[in-house]
Amino acid sequence: KPTVSLNYYLVSELSSTLTGYHIHPLPNNSTAIGLNLTAFTAPLSTLGDNQRRRQNPLSAFNAPAEIALAPGNNLLVSNRNFTAFKLKNLHHDNMTSIPSDSLATFSLSPLRFEELDPAGGLYPRSFAFNANKTLVAVGLQKSGSVVVYTWCGHMQRILGEKALARFEGLGEVTSVVWGE
Repeated sequence: KPTVSLNYYLVSELSSTLTGYHIHPLPNNSTAIGLNLTAFTAPLSTLGDNQRRRQNPLSAFNAPAEIALAPGNNLLVSNRNFTAFKLKNLHHDNMTSIPSDSLATFSLSPLRFEELDPAGGLYPRSFAFNANKTLVAVGLQKSGSVVVYTWCGHMQRILGEKALARFEGLGEVTSVVWGE
């Protein structure tokens, strides 16, 4: 039986929440085999505690997808289908703004919402950090693109709203991974 206590983090798509759990092995004298799961936080909104954002009727359509440990003792969660940002187009001759869903940063000690940043487009289905944890690539399913942002270890969040790179015309992107 495992003897170490672990933490487990669950993002729930339908309720748009993040919950932290402690996982403990069952006592040695237990006849059952398995683990005990105990919530150590109330569910936290993946949109943060901004009352105006949560009261927006479109927030009912928010659908978090990806969750991952982020550098600096953080979690990063993608929020799909709640377009919280309008971004400047990277093509200088195109004045049309780019609608963007979001990525939410949570600190782990204690578990709390920190920041909502643009995902770079619509339906951030997947994201991945590079090996040295300085870049994050975001797969945008409904935009058919991948964007790459700088991850600022000092600030422990995505650095600015401007992507370092944008790759378009990729179809419905469902997963991204670095090949380093």
